[in-house]
Amino acid sequence: EKKSKRAKASWDKKYEGIAAGAKKAITQNVPAWLVVTPEKDIIEDKRRVAVVREIFNAYVEGVGLHTIMKRLNERGEPAFSGKATSKGWSKSAINHVLSNRSVLGEFATQQGKHIPVVYYPQIISLDLFNQAEAMRATKSKTGGSSKSQGNNLFAGIARCEHCEGPMGFIRDGGV
Repeated sequence: EKKSKRAKASWDKKYEGIAAGAKKAITQNVPAWLVVTPEKDIIEDKRRVAVVREIFNAYVEGVGLHTIMKRLNERGEPAFSGKATSKGWSKSAINHVLSNRSVLGEFATQQGKHIPVVYYPQIISLDLFNQAEAMRATKSKTGGSSKSQGNNLFAGIARCEHCEGPMGFIRDGGV
């Protein structure tokens, strides 16, 4: 219990330093497009920053996650997982980059609490980030096959003539 309190106090002190404007790395664990120098400065990995910017620009131009993933994998761009066993980029990895506020320089604690200061180098403009967020908000969150949803033209529109309830669509086992 005592050790736990000391560890929490240590992290709280580090977070307070960040909130006060400290720019030195408190850990080696930084976003994948950044590097910690031996002096504990946080600098950009130019190649990876270029990949992040490419992802944002393509997405805002209307290119889908699947196409972005395909482009990165076809040219052999290493995924940010850092694992030798990585099979390349996935749509979820690209979505993670698009939703990660660290591209704006923001810091989040291990518990997910955001500290409202620019701690990391900002690599994406707020305008570009907001455009990507707006586009992400319009996308379906469900995914999966449309077969299970009964892709019927009248789904959700047709009503029962007797009770005015919505009519459903039942597959008879055919394709």
